[in-house]
Amino acid sequence: ILISRAAGRERYPAGFLLVSAMNPCPCGYYPDMQRCECRLKDVAMYMSRVSRPLLDRMDVSVRLDPVRLEDIEGAATGEASRVIRERVEKVRLLQKERYRGEDVEFNSRIHGAMIGKYCQMTQEAERTLRAGFSAFAFSARSYHRLLKVSRTIADMEGSERIREAHISEAISFRVFDTRKWDK
Repeated sequence: ILISRAAGRERYPAGFLLVSAMNPCPCGYYPDMQRCECRLKDVAMYMSRVSRPLLDRMDVSVRLDPVRLEDIEGAATGEASRVIRERVEKVRLLQKERYRGEDVEFNSRIHGAMIGKYCQMTQEAERTLRAGFSAFAFSARSYHRLLKVSRTIADMEGSERIREAHISEAISFRVFDTRKWDK
């Protein structure tokens, strides 16, 4: 973090996790055309206000459907937070061990040559990544982020190598690249 004032500048080391949200259109209801008041041109213009370079730096981007009353009133059916936490802690320890002696601790921090070393893929995964790269015109930055997210998904499953399903799931988390803003 850089703080600049008339009296001088101070730089502080910082690591952070950015979580953000935005509406799909000015009124917030797109793609529900029963409620959305926006023209498709307005939706496209609204979405284009977010710069591609900024979006390119996002590891995960998903579109969330509106919550239905039945979901709120119904009994909880998802995994317990405790179970999810245990799985995440297990993966964090795995990554910390993997990168022992390196200047990083987690998949999100690997760089350059480390990607080739730690993101080994099956042939099927490589074909899927190439097809996705071609179909969605990913940038080099997107390519590296896809591999890091795929590595984490593989870690969550206990897989040493990145498989086709891991690449496919990582691609599905790049909504802005696949133009899946609508249904």
